[in-house]
Amino acid sequence: MSRSPAKKGRASQLPSLADAFADSGGVIEGIDFQTLIEEDVLGDGEAEQKIRRMRDEALVAASQLSVVKESVEGAQRLAEREFITRQTLENELVSLDKAKLNVVRSQTDLDLFKDYDFPKEAERLLSNYEESLNSLIRTKRERMARISQRYARFASSERRYQLEKKRLSEIEQQIEECVVRATVPGFVAYGDTKNKSFYRRQEVIEEGADVKRGTTVLTIPSPERLGVDLNIHESNIKKIETGQKAIVELESEPDKTFMGEVTRVSVLPDSNASRYNPSLRVYPVTVELDDSSAGIKPGMSAKVTVLVDELEDVVFVPIQAISVEDGSYYIHRLTTGSKLERTSVTIGPDSDGFVQITEGVSEGEDVVISGVSPFEEGES
Repeated sequence: MSRSPAKKGRASQLPSLADAFADSGGVIEGIDFQTLIEEDVLGDGEAEQKIRRMRDEALVAASQLSVVKESVEGAQRLAEREFITRQTLENELVSLDKAKLNVVRSQTDLDLFKDYDFPKEAERLLSNYEESLNSLIRTKRERMARISQRYARFASSERRYQLEKKRLSEIEQQIEECVVRATVPGFVAYGDTKNKSFYRRQEVIEEGADVKRGTTVLTIPSPERLGVDLNIHESNIKKIETGQKAIVELESEPDKTFMGEVTRVSVLPDSNASRYNPSLRVYPVTVELDDSSAGIKPGMSAKVTVLVDELEDVVFVPIQAISVEDGSYYIHRLTTGSKLERTSVTIGPDSDGFVQITEGVSEGEDVVISGVSPFEEGES
């Protein structure tokens, strides 16, 4: 029987004992199980205890055989002298055969255990170890795969969490920026009520409307600096300049007048006004009030008179007194005796209802402003 020192090896390298035991003499890929017994390296395990018990049984059987042999030898001497019967001698010989068989059986059991039972049991346990080890390896791999999957899911969830957290922060920032707090008391108006564009139509500020970057959505007009928006016909726009004084009369307070100043004159006509009447050309003008009392509210209607010029010590008559014929201007004045006299005059600047007379009429003369058609010149 070949022998080699005991070695440690992986269970997956051990073949089946049924195929390898007979050919290898109990040696399976370098592992000699009998060497483990002979070199006394089993310790106090179950196999070592069983071997000790079987050895003890063999020693007991050998001792019993010695005793029986001595008894048989004595019986033979006694039989020769005919001190005992033949049957008694035969009984002693049968006991000797039993003792010899007992010794042979004990030794055979010990040898079978060493040569067959122990290697077989060791191979079975080693196979179980191999299977358990492989199962452990598979379990570890499965758990590692699961851990890798969990880690990948965790990393993905962590990235999504960070993205959602950033998005939440942006939304919270947007919500915070959507809350606009007024810095001064007043009324909230949609759009920019101060810097209106005269070059294009204003965007409508309403729910659901699209607004561009830089668009003024809300305005709180200052009650201390109110203004009036008005349109000036193209025939008079050349007379209007910034800095001119204006008189403002409110429809809600007709007994009061307010002074103002022209602060803005558009260089282009109002496109909204010409949309409905293409031949109409009016220019937006803004008059800012000098004194805004508590009774003035945004959105009130007002009548504005712009003082384009101030003339002192001039003669002027109502516009109704002027008649035009062939490009010349005439008036009818009352002479001595309450007679009518048609007089050619030269006119100067006009205002709302009055026109300056530079030549043809003197201060204090009476002129007719209506009803001259039934009269002939020189009649009373």
